[in-house]
Amino acid sequence: MATRLEEFSSAIEVAGLLLPQPLLVCADWCDENHEAELAYALKWCAGKGYRPFKRHDGEPEATR
Repeated sequence: MATRLEEFSSAIEVAGLLLPQPLLVCADWCDENHEAELAYALKWCAGKGYRPFKRHDGEPEATR
């Protein structure tokens, strides 16, 4: 599973903050592979404009 998530992480970083689709695809994959908690977290990040692989303080970059 870790290898597949690493592939998703690179796609998510390339997509940037304005495209939530890679996060949602990864969340669907997690749902299908019995990782419901991770799927929920990814969907939440997509909705809020955050990226789980980029940490920053304050407002999301999309709102700056």
